[in-house]
Amino acid sequence: AAEWQLAARMGFAGSEMQPMRLLSCIVHSVNAVLVLWLLRRLRANRAWSLLGAALFATHPVHIENIVYLVGRADALATMFSLMAVLLYLRKTCSKSPCLPWHTYLVLVLLTATAGLCKEPGFTVLFFLACAEVVLRARWRHFFSLLFWFAVV
Repeated sequence: AAEWQLAARMGFAGSEMQPMRLLSCIVHSVNAVLVLWLLRRLRANRAWSLLGAALFATHPVHIENIVYLVGRADALATMFSLMAVLLYLRKTCSKSPCLPWHTYLVLVLLTATAGLCKEPGFTVLFFLACAEVVLRARWRHFFSLLFWFAVV
């Protein structure tokens, strides 16, 4: 409410912020789709995946990021983090779970971009390395991810 009052006192009708809110809404929608894809990649059935993505899309914590422009950093960090996790799962859940150097490069770029948006984004590679140890015990992937985490 204070935002609108300040805008009215300064002579703005509030419509100047609509394009920025539209961009935040688009980023939030992309995040909801990425959550849906992540849940499907983790082999959750369609109904549970849709429910999880719908809860993500409608949760007040995430909706707040659309309304307040400062929250766009959270949404962008989430988007790049989810993209990195999805890329990693796509490359490692195949028949030959090999990660070429260019995949590591893209993971590092996505992690760095997520971290530049919001500091917790820098932990994506560390999260993936821990998931490798706990879920799959593939030590080669673990040490590679840990090395790239140290680089970032």
